[in-house]
Amino acid sequence: AIIANGASHGRITGNTITKSWQGIAVTGYGSATADSIQVDSNLVSNLGSVCITAQFGASNFTIEHNTVTQCNQSLTAFAGVYIDQTGSGGVVRYNISSSNGSGSIAANGYQIDIGSGSTLLYGNVGMLNNDGCISNGSANVSYIYKNTCYYNSQESEDVGEMNTFGSSSGTVFENNIVYSSPGKHALVSLAGNIFAYNDYYGGSTTPFEWAGTQYAFAGYQAASGQDASPHSF
Repeated sequence: AIIANGASHGRITGNTITKSWQGIAVTGYGSATADSIQVDSNLVSNLGSVCITAQFGASNFTIEHNTVTQCNQSLTAFAGVYIDQTGSGGVVRYNISSSNGSGSIAANGYQIDIGSGSTLLYGNVGMLNNDGCISNGSANVSYIYKNTCYYNSQESEDVGEMNTFGSSSGTVFENNIVYSSPGKHALVSLAGNIFAYNDYYGGSTTPFEWAGTQYAFAGYQAASGQDASPHSF
């Protein structure tokens, strides 16, 4: 619907987008670059693909105060707000991402994919998504904090409310509130990432998967050395 390709110092704000294939994209194809684009206060819903994305070298972008819902109704393994192969300086904050994916179509609330630059992701809400709430696969260190994740991993999906994959290492998940769906995982992570002062509630009897092994909270703390402060209840 809206593509900022190779643009700089612009703003995309106040739009309502529905029943399109893709919503808003900040991107640099080929030799183009996209720098310092702000995407804010948009309502994007009921799309075949991603609702809001920054990708392919876009840097210093800000995605804030948007509501995205029912994204990725036809394209699996993406997210309502999707960061892919970006440069540095990206900020994703104060958004609501809900009810993305459907049936066998998996979609996270927020995803920082493999090859993306360091990103700040904070103050967001992710709820009722078919896949997880927040997923990070980049080796570049991102900071993910003060987000609220509620009842994600709907239907048959169970990747964890917070998830790391691919080459993720050193990314910090801190001061997030996680309320897991019944019988599902709160956290599924590779070793080498950092989790601190998060609050967890609900989920399965072993809602933590660390480096391929499942644990209850105390076992996860002991095996991983993470979330040392007792914030599970």
